[in-house]
Amino acid sequence: MRSPTRRSIAVTAALAAVLAAACDTGDGTSLRPPDTIVAGTCSAEAGLFADAEGIFALRSPDFEIDGPIPARYGATIGTEGRWPELLWREVPEGAQELALVLVDDADGTVQWAVGGIDPGAGCIPPGELPDGAVTYTNSFGEQGYRPPDLSPGEEQKFYVFRLHALSEPLGEVPPGVDVTALMNTLDERTIETTLLVGTSSDPEAEAEGEADS
Repeated sequence: MRSPTRRSIAVTAALAAVLAAACDTGDGTSLRPPDTIVAGTCSAEAGLFADAEGIFALRSPDFEIDGPIPARYGATIGTEGRWPELLWREVPEGAQELALVLVDDADGTVQWAVGGIDPGAGCIPPGELPDGAVTYTNSFGEQGYRPPDLSPGEEQKFYVFRLHALSEPLGEVPPGVDVTALMNTLDERTIETTLLVGTSSDPEAEAEGEADS
């Protein structure tokens, strides 16, 4: 096999530097480029929990805290049910199970509800649930993931990924249970909750960007 030339090595190094710069948020956290996402796998932490040492926390390598969720996870581009990767650390003592809920902050609509998550799993890979996880009925009457609406609009939209540490498993709760009843059960069994907020793109920022271009 032919050995790489000095030029090819230099090009490869330059490309790696460009990708690293594109994914560097400037605060010690690195977001991964889209072409490195593989369904069913979890990424390295890459400093995602640097600001949450010792506390129950939820993070994603796909978007920053209170930052825009990438359009590839939105309802406007045919995502076929793929969600961003979600990682957690420091699950509280006594938690028997985790449950994840995605809520539209504007009206409380439940877009996605998942229970039966092993606290030790550490993450939900993009587009694939951990073994044993159960998807419950959302506010749309669907047992599945309803992607957030990330389409441009007059106002920025906010979506909350809410991870519940539960004192009791949801084993006896049927997947088709009414979403209100499910939320009440979660409230009764929750030891601690951690949130991760993502948004649609900021209309004001987009307008400023267009004005500057």
